[in-house]
Amino acid sequence: MDVLTKIRRWVAACKGVCASPDVLLRLAAGFAAVMAAAALYASSPLILTRLELSVYDMMLPLRAAENPSYAPVIIDIDERSLEAVGQWPWPRFLIADLAAALDRGGAAAIAFDALFSERDNSSPDEIAEYLRSEKNVSVTFEGLPDELSDYDKLMAEALENAPAVLAVFGSDEGNVETSGVPDAANVMERASKGAAPYEARLYRTSGGVFPLPEFRAVQMGTINVEPERDGIIRKASMVISIGGKIYPNLSLAALMTALGTKNLILGSGPDGLEYVRAGDFTIPVAPDGTLRVPYIGPARTYEYISAVDALRGNIPKDRLEGRIAFVGSSARGLADLHPTPYDPLCPGVENHAAVIDAVLTENWITEPLGAGMIQYAIILSVAFVSAVMFGFARPRVYVPLAAVLAGGIAGASAWCFSAGVYITPVYALVSEALSSVCLMFVRFLQEERGRIRVASRLALEMERRERAQADLNTARNIQASALTRVFPPFGVFGEMEAFAEMRPAKDVGGDFYDCFAIDDNRLAVLIADVSGKGVPAALFMMKAQSVIRNETFSAAGTSAGAILAAANGELCRGNDASMFVTVFMAIYDKKNGKLEFANAGHNPPVVARGRKARWLDSERNFVLGAFEGMDFPSQSVSFGEGDALVLYTDGVTESMNESGELFGDGRLIDLAERIFETDRPAREIVAAIDSEVASFAGNARQSDDVTVLVLKKTRKS
Repeated sequence: MDVLTKIRRWVAACKGVCASPDVLLRLAAGFAAVMAAAALYASSPLILTRLELSVYDMMLPLRAAENPSYAPVIIDIDERSLEAVGQWPWPRFLIADLAAALDRGGAAAIAFDALFSERDNSSPDEIAEYLRSEKNVSVTFEGLPDELSDYDKLMAEALENAPAVLAVFGSDEGNVETSGVPDAANVMERASKGAAPYEARLYRTSGGVFPLPEFRAVQMGTINVEPERDGIIRKASMVISIGGKIYPNLSLAALMTALGTKNLILGSGPDGLEYVRAGDFTIPVAPDGTLRVPYIGPARTYEYISAVDALRGNIPKDRLEGRIAFVGSSARGLADLHPTPYDPLCPGVENHAAVIDAVLTENWITEPLGAGMIQYAIILSVAFVSAVMFGFARPRVYVPLAAVLAGGIAGASAWCFSAGVYITPVYALVSEALSSVCLMFVRFLQEERGRIRVASRLALEMERRERAQADLNTARNIQASALTRVFPPFGVFGEMEAFAEMRPAKDVGGDFYDCFAIDDNRLAVLIADVSGKGVPAALFMMKAQSVIRNETFSAAGTSAGAILAAANGELCRGNDASMFVTVFMAIYDKKNGKLEFANAGHNPPVVARGRKARWLDSERNFVLGAFEGMDFPSQSVSFGEGDALVLYTDGVTESMNESGELFGDGRLIDLAERIFETDRPAREIVAAIDSEVASFAGNARQSDDVTVLVLKKTRKS
């Protein structure tokens, strides 16, 4: 056969598979899952956004630098400074003194994280004017130097002589300036081929709160805070638009001042802004001009110096030399505390220090260009892999394959993050989850439909079997002859008493029990329930009973668990009908008075001791006949005088009355409690349980075999 012929046959086979209604339905379910995941990504519901942000915070340590940059230093208007100098805001002559002191200390830039938009009403000129206009009182200040009559003028002169940066707040509300907005930087644009206008993507306000006109000779930067949807700050807008003019944020403005430049280069591409450049520093930004701040720790990660120490000259000069000083407050009363991924109460001024740290160390966390399309591609790829996994793989490998895929998604995202590229794993995991749920549901429906078809065929078969009642009667007699009818069946165990009864749901049933002596010291009892009803169940029952008996006598010294394990191997071989049986087997040893037992998927028996009934604590394990190589651990309990063991099949607890109510475990244990309040022989115990179950069912059709076996020790051996 030539290669071309093989390819044609393979293509024809693939077409045949794809044309299958089941396959088409699975493909449709996978497509629906992809669309749902893509829609969730497009809409970004709050619950997934919060989850995404939490995952981002968990990955932050992967990108954190070992040590903070030395450049930023925080001049803290702390509680000690407020106690020493007075309440905030301080008179402007003190601000002037602070700026002059930091300048003398050699600071490369002095950025004030505070607004100076109103005049200082503590100036002598302002006090005199207020008294004249409001109190009709004329005052003069004798001996006061001219330079101290106007604190704002004094501060303006100090700022002009220092590398100062003042704060601006962009806003659309309140008393803001909307016309004549001053320039903050010499903005130069660098647009790549096919670049889109970036202004629409920036954070924009119609106006802002600016410093007093006499202060505007210095560099200005914005202090707008933009928390995420969960209220935590993770980003900083490196540039925003105020009244149509571009303003750097306070950190970037401080860097520009330290570099001695007012030039700000904005590079844009097809999606919007791509970078911001000041001097030799190129800062990659998102299309909306934001930078993800790679926080490396909680509050006070960077060096703090009390403002009162700076005012009084209590710090060495080399401690400020060449550094960027941010003047702000950590005092709780001034309410400038904001949540970050590491700290719910981080001083706002420290956010500026974190931005400078990221810029100077080039510790970026960026999203790749075309992040949205990349995310859609990831969603589609994960959905395709999930469709293959959950649509066509065997159910037993669902969990390990899903774990491998989820681990791969999370690991790839963490590796990218450690390299400075953020690609959220949340929506890929959502895509996997949706695909798995949809496809498993479809496969469940298809399997249920298959089971229904099988059930329909079985119903037709049962109708045909009803016409062969004579043959079924013969089968019933054969089955009855296989069950123990003479009690007690073990003459050498005079101290033991046993009795059993079975009411098949049909002419022949799948339940069976057995009682026999293994040797002079040990006797065995067991009860079992074969899957299914009718002749097949009866045939498998007889095979199972024979196999268990043979394995018991062929290895008489072994445990109940070992016997069930050997029987399981025999029943699995040639079990083309995929039938199985649940078995509870117990072996009594009169030498030690112990009852050793093992459970192969059967209902836990009831044990009576001291006229009290309780469930026997037994491991349920798996059924016989389903999988080879299964283990069935043995357990044991003491079995003394007056103790009784009640074995039953699920036909007892699942017996249903005309209202559809089940007999249930609770009624069985309550019934056992009543029965064992008095000392009754095994035969009466079985009769009482069977009578109670039959009375409960009433005229309802019996749906399952009802089998009860009681083993009781009447006296000491």
